Amino acid sequence: MTASTAAAPSRAPRPPAADRSAHPTPRPGHGASLAGLAGDLWRYFVDADFRRTDAETLFTALPVRAPVLGLPNFWVVSGYDAVRRLSTRPELVMPPARFPAEVADRLPGFVDFFTRSLSFLPGPDHQRLRGVLGPHLSPAAVDGLLPLVTDLVTDLLGPADGRPVDLVSTVAEPLPVLVTAHLLGVDAVDHRWLTTRVAGLLAVLQTSFPGAGDRPAHPMDAAEFAELAELAEHLVDSPAASGRLLAGIQTSCRAGDLTRDEATRLVLLLFMTGVDTVTTGLTNTVHVLLDHPGEWDRLRAGTVSAPALSAEALRVLTPSSFASRTVTTDLRIGGSTLRAGDAVLLCLAAANRDPARYPDPGAFRPERTPAGSAAFGFGLHHCLGAALAGVQTTATLQVLADRDVRRADDRPLPWRTDLTFRSPAALPVVLGGAR
Repeated sequence: MTASTAAAPSRAPRPPAADRSAHPTPRPGHGASLAGLAGDLWRYFVDADFRRTDAETLFTALPVRAPVLGLPNFWVVSGYDAVRRLSTRPELVMPPARFPAEVADRLPGFVDFFTRSLSFLPGPDHQRLRGVLGPHLSPAAVDGLLPLVTDLVTDLLGPADGRPVDLVSTVAEPLPVLVTAHLLGVDAVDHRWLTTRVAGLLAVLQTSFPGAGDRPAHPMDAAEFAELAELAEHLVDSPAASGRLLAGIQTSCRAGDLTRDEATRLVLLLFMTGVDTVTTGLTNTVHVLLDHPGEWDRLRAGTVSAPALSAEALRVLTPSSFASRTVTTDLRIGGSTLRAGDAVLLCLAAANRDPARYPDPGAFRPERTPAGSAAFGFGLHHCLGAALAGVQTTATLQVLADRDVRRADDRPLPWRTDLTFRSPAALPVVLGGAR
């Protein structure tokens, strides 16, 4: 739920300007046999069709053939053990978010907010702010939200009357905004207005980086950002917070654990960071389960849990394929030396398909131990909102199972074209009668 996954892959290294279709040569020591694999990796970055049709093949090959792969401008780390180890190393940090000059000139307030937000803070400050949010987003803290979220999903879906419903636009996109609004005590705010503003925030990110792809939402302007920032300040200063998470932030302010400016940035960040993470995670989970219809019967019968189904679905179809890092001090990994200043892409999707960790990685087996998947990252930048995302997915799966969900048709699905998240852009389903 932090911005560590929201911004990083959009800044993936670009092909040389002279020939964007050129296949890069692996660094000396890797051997020419990996040139084809490196070329496929490059195609993933530049070709949306390749990401849609060939990503699983690439992610399955990477951890077997090149768990640590050096390319001319960056490293790609895909082995499960290597990804997990590097995620905990202090020598790897989030790269700074550098916006195009046009965006910085047009939205100086947004750029200042985002570049100083939690994910990009130095280690001690990052941990301090995580310490403020962590207790309020733990599994124990969010489990009680399941009845509320279930009601939200039921209302969003509407009646089960056999009509086609796009699960993405109907549930997966608005649900995380509504849940965050509840946690921050902004139930009285027009949720359509809030959803539009959040979409505008995310659109700024998606249109600010090379390879970000198309996003239908209109990037917000300076006046719209000022409106949202004013709401965040109002919430931080409100005398009686009605949202549990907001109350926790205010308590930390009064205790001196964070400043008012830091609290305002946290509220702004909470509005936007959980949206795409939950949207794509929920969409991918349902998409995978629709290919395994027997699992809905098992869920209804109680022989498999919604968290186990979701964990395995997100392992098979990981929404955020890469996490970006920068090396601050030379270090060795897998027989390779990463130098200070090197860019590193941790391939979470490939780590989730490493046969050394998951035998027969392409098979869907919800009985696998769900703990340890790379879908939400590891270490200092492990997704703070993983438990909250899980509650939203559990509620949605339970409602859909009760409604006897199935695909609306057999037509190919449209997929998102951005590099940050890999997920269907629409998921038409039909809901039968309640069970």
